[in-house]
Amino acid sequence: MALKITTQLQTSKGITTEAYLNIDDFRITKDGKSKSQVRWYQSQAERDANIKDTVQVPVNHNIREVYSIQLVDIDSTIVAAYSAIATLLKAEGHTVQSDDTGSWVTV
Repeated sequence: MALKITTQLQTSKGITTEAYLNIDDFRITKDGKSKSQVRWYQSQAERDANIKDTVQVPVNHNIREVYSIQLVDIDSTIVAAYSAIATLLKAEGHTVQSDDTGSWVTV
């Protein structure tokens, strides 16, 4: 998945109306915020040709390299993460307990 910015932007490689954004990494905090590190490309074609061929976009375009957003349903995301980790640990032969219900129970 990606985003294409079709407004004219000045980048370190010149002007484009096809700036291409990929989320490179994101982190979710327990307070419900997601910080997404993004990479900018001159166009999808340039990204497809060489994933390391990124561009810089000047700050005056209100373009960032990190975006912070508030997630709507963080609780279910956290539960899903813990559940997935528990499944992997159990598959490796570990006994796992969870306090999802308010008390520690084996899952």
